[in-house]
Amino acid sequence: ARHDAKGLIEALREIVARMRRALEKNDPVAYRKLDADFHRAFFDHSGNVYLLASYLGIAFRIQALRSRLSADPVLNRSSYTDHEKLLQLVEGGKVDRAVALLSSHVRGTIEDYAATIDARRSAKAS
Repeated sequence: ARHDAKGLIEALREIVARMRRALEKNDPVAYRKLDADFHRAFFDHSGNVYLLASYLGIAFRIQALRSRLSADPVLNRSSYTDHEKLLQLVEGGKVDRAVALLSSHVRGTIEDYAATIDARRSAKAS
């Protein structure tokens, strides 16, 4: 956000608008792809090719997590709310707050995934 704020903001605005449309259409497949695009935008605009390359090396694993979670419309709406807030913070130049929210957002995704796995295990055991 400090390296290419203008480019990042433009990218995030477009992605968030498309995410909203995907939610309105109840299209979890489109939302999942846009979620990946949203997170990648930070790396694309970082100005650090090594950081981008590192992210791309693990992005497919992260997308596997998203594929399970994006089936839940409640989680998609929660994710979207975080993405809207992140965009607003970046637009307002509040990078430290954006970083804190993004960290919380990623931790929440990990927790949501663990809860999804636990629920499926419990269902199988029943």
